[in-house]
Amino acid sequence: MYSGKVLRGDAEGMVELLAEAALEPKFRSWTVEEVKHAAFQDSMEAKASSPLSLLMEAVYSGAYGGDSGMGRRQWAEEGDLEGLTSEALLGHIKAYFTGDRAVLSAVNIPHEALVEMGKLYLGALPAGSGAAAPPSTPAWKGGEGLLRSVRGVGSARVALALPAPSLAANPKTAAAASVLTALLGGSPPSPRSGRPEPFFPGNSRLAVAARESGTKCSAFYLPGTDSGLIGVMGSTPVSSESGETVDVRSLINLLAASLKGAAATPASPTELARAKASAKMWVAERADGRDSRAGGFASAVLRGAAAAGGADTLAAELAAIDSVGAGDVAAVAKQSLSAPPSVAAISSLEGFPRYEQVAAGLK
Repeated sequence: MYSGKVLRGDAEGMVELLAEAALEPKFRSWTVEEVKHAAFQDSMEAKASSPLSLLMEAVYSGAYGGDSGMGRRQWAEEGDLEGLTSEALLGHIKAYFTGDRAVLSAVNIPHEALVEMGKLYLGALPAGSGAAAPPSTPAWKGGEGLLRSVRGVGSARVALALPAPSLAANPKTAAAASVLTALLGGSPPSPRSGRPEPFFPGNSRLAVAARESGTKCSAFYLPGTDSGLIGVMGSTPVSSESGETVDVRSLINLLAASLKGAAATPASPTELARAKASAKMWVAERADGRDSRAGGFASAVLRGAAAAGGADTLAAELAAIDSVGAGDVAAVAKQSLSAPPSVAAISSLEGFPRYEQVAAGLK
């Protein structure tokens, strides 16, 4: 995605700049090598400084398989970049940067004016064949993600994830999944790029259980465009001398029990009200970002959906959350638990339960 933010009077200049970057890229060989080196260094630093990001990368690998588009590594390894050359990048643009694959989206610009800018600066974009197949829905597999030793690190982290509905597939069920996340003690997406914290830390189910066990836990929900995942993650202290976890099995059991409890024990009226208020707050915060609204419109068009007005879309999402009942939340949990989980950990592997044991604990 090419994007920018300018004053409304400078919008045409920004469209011209973005069009030039997309249609006339200057991939000089020495620049490509410099960027590859910088990207690799950024990846190494990110992995070292953000164990949560590494954990979520492992969650996706276990969920969809490491060889799938959804399951591939987020952070580059050195060998991943060897094939990136000026010629390869130009070939990619020639093959995929076509009119039938492109969307020009903006916020706070009159539609007619934006259309004229598109005609003026994107008219040279090849039309394309119009035969591009829509992306297929990623297939959920379930399995072990990355299990990595953490000698000398202050805490061990574990995540359990399950398939969940996407917003595009079923808005009502996706709303129930958001409420389920808040009920357990989640935070707004995306934990893959941030550090989730419980919205109501003193009242959520995971927060209460974590406080009693001396661990830190949170839930997460990533709806995605075509598929989503929902899950729980937690951390437990690690001895700085031995690197052994205090009791990672107890943490796994706690996380599994929270998911099973959501399916077996419907939310009380007070729990449900709190969780729905939290979920609605997340939706409102997301809609308040102009950049995210523009990107959301573009994504809607690319997946074949109507790019509805922001206010209408927000109202519909809030109404969907309002309509969620305790039974809807429990039903989402039950449906998710019927699939094999994705298990990921950054932990000492000594004494870590086998995947089959963790999966059986969710039944």
